[in-house]
Amino acid sequence: MTTKANEIISTTRSTAEEMYYREASVSNPAADGALTRKRIALICAMASTVITAGSFFLGIPGMAFLGAPMALVSYLIKPNGLGRALRSALHIGKVCWFLIPSFPMDILLGFVGMCFAGMVFFFLPALFVLKED
Repeated sequence: MTTKANEIISTTRSTAEEMYYREASVSNPAADGALTRKRIALICAMASTVITAGSFFLGIPGMAFLGAPMALVSYLIKPNGLGRALRSALHIGKVCWFLIPSFPMDILLGFVGMCFAGMVFFFLPALFVLKED
């Protein structure tokens, strides 16, 4: 083959590869940077976490009331996010319940664990939204 023929073949091959990769990136919505439900839920959860953490560090308690509804929105946007988050909160409470096996302390510690899990559920939703199956 001549050098001209080799040049045409290599040009055609590189053009075909470019077209293939361009089509592959367009057909994949995540490659385009499209906002999926999980990404939107993560954005809401991060915003809620920043707002509630900022309210505690800055000493403005009213901002926490903005963060808690945003946490619920982030759980509802993510597919099965609320169920997973509640299940994780119950596991935290169960661990605290079985930590001390004596009768009066296990009830108290279980209650404290459930309160802690509820606080984390509302004020740090990014932990639960980032959690995978």
